[in-house]
Amino acid sequence: LLRVKALDEIGLVSLVDGSLFPTIINMEWAEYKKTKKAIRLHLEFGLNQMIPLEFNGLAGNSSERNFLKKIVQRGVTYIADRGYFSFDIADIIAKANAFFILRIKNNMRFEVGKTLVLSGNIPNCLDHLTDELIRFNNDPHKRVVRLIRFSVIGSEFQIVTNRLELTTLQIVMLYAYRWQVELLFKFIKRCLMGIHLFNHSKNGVNIQFCCLMILSVLYLNTKQFCKIAVANTTKTVKNQGNLQLASTSNLEDFNNFSCFDPEKWINSINKAFAQFWKVTSYWIENLKDLIDKPFDFQTIKLLAYS
Repeated sequence: LLRVKALDEIGLVSLVDGSLFPTIINMEWAEYKKTKKAIRLHLEFGLNQMIPLEFNGLAGNSSERNFLKKIVQRGVTYIADRGYFSFDIADIIAKANAFFILRIKNNMRFEVGKTLVLSGNIPNCLDHLTDELIRFNNDPHKRVVRLIRFSVIGSEFQIVTNRLELTTLQIVMLYAYRWQVELLFKFIKRCLMGIHLFNHSKNGVNIQFCCLMILSVLYLNTKQFCKIAVANTTKTVKNQGNLQLASTSNLEDFNNFSCFDPEKWINSINKAFAQFWKVTSYWIENLKDLIDKPFDFQTIKLLAYS
């Protein structure tokens, strides 16, 4: 599988999130609400290769933070939304010699120790951007962290991290890439029809999730193989524009759209991965149509350009 070299230069990056899968009311183990049952798929998504790394299907009311605690590994940067933040989580990750980029609630109190100079080619759609070293008033661990604050069309974001060496823009972009895990959930539910459970036991549900994850990686591997095979045949690997993303050496090269429209800015980020790391339902349908054909260069070419 291809790797995003710009991210490899920063280190291993994992996105952590959970998604609910509604289910029938008589699945007693899938506790969620009094009148509803649901399964929460906890997932660690490796951003460097765009593949799932760890996952577990548990009851809908299961703890997201407990899943994050169990998967922490040395040297990995974990990115998650505000539901995962706590002072204990930040301390556990830091003590494991790992890193975090976590969104926090906007009402948390802190003291600013130092204001940092904004760094990176900041897009115009980010308003009121600040970069500071702070300490939270009620943090029992008294840990100094970096706080980056900005707003986008009235929505305020506060992100804390212990990655002090990265630029302001790199931190913002890495958090923006958190959307990639949401796209995987959407892919599993809609393109792979994962919303329909074949078994109602806890073990059966997790076996189905295993099959879906394996299938998603196999699809990705096939798409990348076809695109690289066609590019190698035409001998334009180094010069062809759609292959340059695989060897991009600077994360900020992906920030190629600076404007006042944040939706277009996020779309420009997603386009950077579309060629090699996005599998569409249209591509899957083409693969199904070709499944009984010889896997020759003509088939590879059709899949490469789907």
